[in-house]
Amino acid sequence: MGFLLAIVAGSVLLMLPWSRVDGGSVPWLTAFFTAVSAVCVTGLVVVDTGTYWSGFGQAVIMVLFQLGGFGMITAGRGDDSQRQGENRRGSYRLQ
Repeated sequence: MGFLLAIVAGSVLLMLPWSRVDGGSVPWLTAFFTAVSAVCVTGLVVVDTGTYWSGFGQAVIMVLFQLGGFGMITAGRGDDSQRQGENRRGSYRLQ
């Protein structure tokens, strides 16, 4: 649910006029694809990030990358802590 919320919020922020260098409107599909790509930390783009997006738009994309990365690390850690052989302090027993 967190990934979906980040994608929707990122898409809305990227569709704002000040997210683009020339101040024009951003097509929803471009904003949506960019937000999904950033949150999923794939790095795929449909427009050149450096020339299409303004500083604000690039900051939004960077925040989405960070949120996506934190989400993946958190999900990975949550899965790791469920494994057998781990004590309450998080260190594995030596055998």
